[in-house]
Amino acid sequence: MKNRQEFHTEQGVRTFKHEETSLNYGGGVRLQMRNGIYSDLRFDVQEQYDIRQFSWTLGYRFNELL
Repeated sequence: MKNRQEFHTEQGVRTFKHEETSLNYGGGVRLQMRNGIYSDLRFDVQEQYDIRQFSWTLGYRFNELL
């Protein structure tokens, strides 16, 4: 599906077209310890825009006391 955006400027109307769909893929691993600490490693790629993202998260999971 194609999408069109028009921008009105002093020089006239500019039209930009772009596709709304692109291929995204990635992967990740999680390490979770018994004391509630966890760590995530993740890698994502978006093909259409040639974007690569790497992230690392370190966190603590609180236990529900209810």
